[in-house]
Amino acid sequence: MAEKPKQHPSSITGIVHRYLLMLSLTRPLFFTLLVLTKPTQISRISSLSSMSSNSSQVDPAFLQNALSSILSAPHISFPRPPAGLPNIRMGHGPIDLFSTRFVNTFTDDATGVVAGQEVDKEGLKAALLSLQKKWQSDSVKFDEQEATVSDAAAGERKLTTAFTWTPRQESGTASVKASATVKEVGGAPRIHTLSLDGDAALFSS
Repeated sequence: MAEKPKQHPSSITGIVHRYLLMLSLTRPLFFTLLVLTKPTQISRISSLSSMSSNSSQVDPAFLQNALSSILSAPHISFPRPPAGLPNIRMGHGPIDLFSTRFVNTFTDDATGVVAGQEVDKEGLKAALLSLQKKWQSDSVKFDEQEATVSDAAAGERKLTTAFTWTPRQESGTASVKASATVKEVGGAPRIHTLSLDGDAALFSS
């Protein structure tokens, strides 16, 4: 059986050069990445791209977990210092877990709507604090959560949920519907806007 003629190295080099030329004309961006990237890193490009696209994905249960965490956290009210003194606590002492979780859950410019009224971040905190006073975690039932794209350009997603529970010292049940836009800040999801729909009395002390 006759042996197939071997291709000369120069002919192989010519084929490679023609392929690279065609690639540079048809897919210039990919060609640039191919030239600048080390062979061992090429396989990482697709995985990094996939991670980037998945970073905008937020767990549908994020809103439920965030609200449950804040509303079940104890709140400690520290007395205001006398006029003229800085509002700084020195040394060891109790931690206001409610405020800590609230700060870590919301963006700095968070806003919302509570029982039809627009509020700023402090208004959201006051509404959740009032709701916490009526909260009983052992009787809460959350409905199925939903997640949709809110603003793809800004990397935001919209989450909605609803929950019912038996308020403290009451026999009837209360219900609240919540919806939020969530975006990534510092590598972690944060609530940018929050809407709470329910009896206005639930959100006032």
